[in-house]
Amino acid sequence: MWLDEGDTALWFISPWQDQRACHLSPAWLHEWLGELDDDTTLCMRDGGDLAGVLTGDRRLAARRRVVLLQHRTPHRALLVELPVLGLDEARGPVTMMLAHSELDGVAYLMLRPESSSPVLIVPTARVTAERAARALVERRHEVRFRLVTDPEDFYTSPGMLRDVMRVLHNFEARPWPDTLRPAPPATPREPARRRAEADLDPVVARMEKAEKAFARSPTAERFAELSAAAEGVLAAPSFARVSLGWRIRLRQDVAGALYAGVVQLHDHHVLRRVVEIQAELVALLPEDSPERPAQQRTLALLSLSLRRVTGAASPEELLLEALLTASATGAGTRKPSGPGPV
Repeated sequence: MWLDEGDTALWFISPWQDQRACHLSPAWLHEWLGELDDDTTLCMRDGGDLAGVLTGDRRLAARRRVVLLQHRTPHRALLVELPVLGLDEARGPVTMMLAHSELDGVAYLMLRPESSSPVLIVPTARVTAERAARALVERRHEVRFRLVTDPEDFYTSPGMLRDVMRVLHNFEARPWPDTLRPAPPATPREPARRRAEADLDPVVARMEKAEKAFARSPTAERFAELSAAAEGVLAAPSFARVSLGWRIRLRQDVAGALYAGVVQLHDHHVLRRVVEIQAELVALLPEDSPERPAQQRTLALLSLSLRRVTGAASPEELLLEALLTASATGAGTRKPSGPGPV
């Protein structure tokens, strides 16, 4: 699967081994992970680089994670990729344990940092796991390793034990026993986000209707109706409860709707409001979002346009605006509703 830079594809595997895939941008990925309940086991398979990124993410620091390193030799996984996997001196000494599989001659070398997350599992031959554990204990580098034999010294919580056992059962194609299955909720979980999106639908529909009416008849009266409808989207009580992706897209839609008034009516007061909304949009985007650079360029271009039309722009800023406009045209970046002159 080919993905844009910075994007992520996730595979979801149930206890019955059926698989589903979804494509998430970084912003959606972090939001989805942050809202998982405590009974959800988060496992990454063969994801050395991704595991390292998520391990160091402050937004996910409180979550347990299990990383199953398939198709990695212990030497490759443990002697080469340790910093990528989050096992470094900054996370304290590493605790290890050998777990013997029901599969003949197979063992799991399990490691965790002092902070308990993530738990790394390396399935390999039993003799290889034993040798790798001894080699790590004998290392004299920055990271210190200790090997324990009592599971109570390795598992820091019942949740960690449950997560690891779920992953191992999946790996060995064994169904989960009742002790590993999630407890049924006392009451059905209320789909708060879905309800918020449904509440917002008619508000967005009013804006879209007003936008079409203004496109047919670009009068000040029509734009006043459009402006009120667009601001109503941002002011709706359910706006703050929809997903991050919705809030980003709707801010873009509102800015685009209002920018139509700048183009058609040359209303510079509206341009000031568009700049404010664009600034809110940029602030909302995570630092690692691939959309952020383009949205920052749009904000800079809109801000320079505002300074020009209000007579506050210096000659250098006018030149910068021209350069940004040319750059935006080449890079596919544009103002909220087209590159027409203000």
